[in-house]
Amino acid sequence: MNDNVPMQPFSMRVQGWIDTHCHLDAPDFDLDRPAVLRRAQEAGVGLQVIPAVMAGQFEATRGCAAQAAG
Repeated sequence: MNDNVPMQPFSMRVQGWIDTHCHLDAPDFDLDRPAVLRRAQEAGVGLQVIPAVMAGQFEATRGCAAQAAG
C-alpha cells in the first residue's frame, strides 16, 4: 500500500449492527476467523471496525479486513 495516496471518500449502507471495536486481527482468531465472521453475520452484525493499535500489526489488520470483505 502506498501511504502517499490520499484516501478516497466512500459511502455505504449497512444493515444490522456495527461492531465498532473488535480485534479480529489478533492471532487468537487465526484458526477460526472465518467462523467468527460467519457467527457475527448470523447474529446480525453487518460491519466490524478493526482498530489498528500497533504499527507492527498494520499488515495483519489490512489482511483481516480484506478477508472479511470477501
